[in-house]
Amino acid sequence: MQPYTRIYNYFQNYYDTIYNIYSEHYPAYPTIYYSIDWNNSTYDKNILDAGTYEKNGIGELTGIKFKKILFLPVYGIEQIQPIYNSDERGHNMFDSERTQVIIPSNYGLIPGEWDVVHFIQDFISPENFENGPMFVIHNVNPATIGNMTHFQCKLKAAPYSLQFVKNQVISYYMFVDHTKKIHRLDTAHTMNKLLQRSIILTEHINNLFNNCTGFYLKETI
Repeated sequence: MQPYTRIYNYFQNYYDTIYNIYSEHYPAYPTIYYSIDWNNSTYDKNILDAGTYEKNGIGELTGIKFKKILFLPVYGIEQIQPIYNSDERGHNMFDSERTQVIIPSNYGLIPGEWDVVHFIQDFISPENFENGPMFVIHNVNPATIGNMTHFQCKLKAAPYSLQFVKNQVISYYMFVDHTKKIHRLDTAHTMNKLLQRSIILTEHINNLFNNCTGFYLKETI
């Protein structure tokens, strides 16, 4: 048998496409993500069936605290099917208000139950910035191949208002698209300012390029 060289590495190409390219270039939807800060929360974790005094960790008697993450992109949003049910609660759509999203692990976030996902409907308009449906995670299914993990998060409609969640926020973070990571809000603002200055500087330098000479020439009076 003659030796041969494979033109395409199908396994590596498939891995890079699914777990590297899609996590950076696949169409994403911006959200405001509220992640439970277990290190700064007060709850009972030593007794069987113990936890917080409030359902889902939301309310005046709970000790659960959240980290607010701005502009976190999620993928693979499942369409909500409007299925009506008739039971002791009447004619309703309670059980149909469910969906799912996918969050890759390279963002540095491990989603968990009781985390809140708030979809941003109009993130360009400041007055409508926080309008949109809000869901709570009730199940997380991780899928790992190699060094990448994708978290399939099952969501259901949150049984509380946004103001209750805001009252329990103690720290603020922001997803920076340039680094594909989550940073503290002040750090993210600084990085965005440096990036904007870099763009302005690059445009200014490119305007000095002279096509005839191939040099960067500075105009003088």
